[in-house]
Amino acid sequence: MSNMDCIDKFPNVFGKLKNLEILNLSSLSDLKLEFKGIEKLEKLRELRISRCKVPKFPKGLFECENLEVLEFHYCSLGDLPEGLSRLKKLRELDLDNPRFDELPADFTAIESLESINCSMTSLVSVPEDIGNLKRLKNLDLTWGNLTSLPDSIVECENLERLSVARNDKFSEFPANFERLEKLTFVDAYWCNMDPLREQLKELKPKMRWCRFNTTP
Repeated sequence: MSNMDCIDKFPNVFGKLKNLEILNLSSLSDLKLEFKGIEKLEKLRELRISRCKVPKFPKGLFECENLEVLEFHYCSLGDLPEGLSRLKKLRELDLDNPRFDELPADFTAIESLESINCSMTSLVSVPEDIGNLKRLKNLDLTWGNLTSLPDSIVECENLERLSVARNDKFSEFPANFERLEKLTFVDAYWCNMDPLREQLKELKPKMRWCRFNTTP
């Protein structure tokens, strides 16, 4: 459902669609999404919301235990509440939103996570225990306020792609970064480039399997 100006509220009937697995809403400019009854969608696997007005995170989603993909893309979403860890099957988390400056600590308990997009945010830090996410393959932190990454990032043993681009205060990768033997691509342009380039001179020979992109 997209670009439907006739929709101005979340239809109550959605709560009765017990077999609904995929819900995709985009560019509904007049719709203020409150998601009443979404907790009844027990078989929901994918929820993708983009360019809609979402005043607050729908806590009813925490009852959707089969959810695998959660996307709030360019939505006016407020802070994230604790509770994401209840989504035990979540593989993909896309939360690009300029209002986010931190992530709930419990999201690192979602062991099934493979992809995280927190680009276009105001993030100043990443939870210290992100190394718990052993299945994580893609981590996009483009365009934020990060200065560094937690040391435990090197424990994300399946990480393949990482972006810290456009974090203009980011100046170095953690110690032992070369332990990420599956990492094949790192976007690191428009950061604090002088100290970062010095570190990359040492890292690149140790990580010949990985491409470091330092230009847009």
